[in-house]
Amino acid sequence: MAVTKTHPVKSTLKAAIDYICNPEKTDGKLLVSSYGCAAETADIEFAWTRRHAIDKGTNLGRHLIQAFQPGEVTPEQAHEIGMELAREILGGRYEFVLTTHIDRNHVHNHLIFNAVSFADHKHYHSNKRSYENDLPTTSKRPTDPYKWATKTVVHILERLDYLGHTVNFKTSKQSFKSKKVLWNDPADWVIFENTQEPIIEESVFLIVQKIRQGRRRPTKMGDMGMFSGLLFCADCGGKMYLCRANHFKPEQEYYLCSTYRKDRTLCSTHSIRRVVLEEIVLRNLREAIQYVTQYEDDFVRRAADQSLRERDKELAQKKDTLAQSQKRIAELDVIIKRLYEDNISGKLSDERFIKLSRDYELEQTNLTNLVEHLRQEVKEQEKQKVNVRQFIAAVRKYTDMQQLDASILREFVDKIYISEVYTPDENEPHIKVREIEIVYNFIGAFDFEEARDQSQAAQKEKRTGVA
Repeated sequence: MAVTKTHPVKSTLKAAIDYICNPEKTDGKLLVSSYGCAAETADIEFAWTRRHAIDKGTNLGRHLIQAFQPGEVTPEQAHEIGMELAREILGGRYEFVLTTHIDRNHVHNHLIFNAVSFADHKHYHSNKRSYENDLPTTSKRPTDPYKWATKTVVHILERLDYLGHTVNFKTSKQSFKSKKVLWNDPADWVIFENTQEPIIEESVFLIVQKIRQGRRRPTKMGDMGMFSGLLFCADCGGKMYLCRANHFKPEQEYYLCSTYRKDRTLCSTHSIRRVVLEEIVLRNLREAIQYVTQYEDDFVRRAADQSLRERDKELAQKKDTLAQSQKRIAELDVIIKRLYEDNISGKLSDERFIKLSRDYELEQTNLTNLVEHLRQEVKEQEKQKVNVRQFIAAVRKYTDMQQLDASILREFVDKIYISEVYTPDENEPHIKVREIEIVYNFIGAFDFEEARDQSQAAQKEKRTGVA
């Protein structure tokens, strides 16, 4: 069992480095390694890095000691373990010198690293809790030393920097005296686009974000529904959940509106069998692939026109609501001012004034929050643009789609809305209809069957005219 302890180096950095690099203790300096500096001039290079730091702190460095039981490891193994430890806790951001001493009956490592990072010139902050959590307490190698933690993977998947952008003002502090870093709201970030070469396509990045927003959770039966997080009720907007049981056959499993499931008075029955939904979506995706492949130019034009019409209509509604809310807020200011004047002049009692002013102020607060929300939505919607080319790129990956799976579904589909079953003709009550609206990534809702018929008709008319 390895024992690890640490302490700060405040004034004798050169003497400490000379001590750990003693040739008599390190097998003639064969067990001496360094990172970001040379062991012989480490104290000078540490000082040069510290000169560029705003928060230099009081420590020149930190000295970490890792001791092993007699016979537990060889000197070479101990040195390699020390290197892995340095990489793990320092992340390649701090200069360090690592040595392994063999002059006693047990092997032990000495690690001295700079108190300031050469990557961002920020001071290294440590506490007892961080060492208890970060430092390994055993010399045994982990089963998979290269396995990343879930938090690390999540951080990588959400980084806009990988799209080739520079993102500033992600964090802030309450004051220059505070050392606590606070994460700003993403809406307050300043993003400079295309400042470097991207390492991931934007379409792939957006799909990953949508997958993470609608994370699928395993059911009690141990699997995850393919449409989990994608199905919504067309009337109430609630999610639709998969209903199944051990005695159900696959064709008996169905999706049901969550609102109706909780309270049948809040919504009507919206359900659809899973196998039927899979067949409909697969057929629709095949139609999309066939249409885009045959009529790519028509698709680009139609998708762009339809997206602009829908976006402009929705944007106009939101702007109208925003203008009405702002007008009402101004009216409430005048009303509250008049109430105050009436109260001062004695026309309105104090009790009546308090009640009325409280109601108006509550309404004004709610409207102010609504206005802020609408402003943000309008701002984001004005930035949105249809990206037909990215949808075409996804189509070209699947020229012959035989089977539907979760990855294909999320690459193409954003949402699916299921309506209630209704009878279009009262004279024929046996005919039931259910509408299914599929909203695609990058292009929104699009009727490929109707577009194909129109393109075929236009093509036929063109041929007739030429003849």
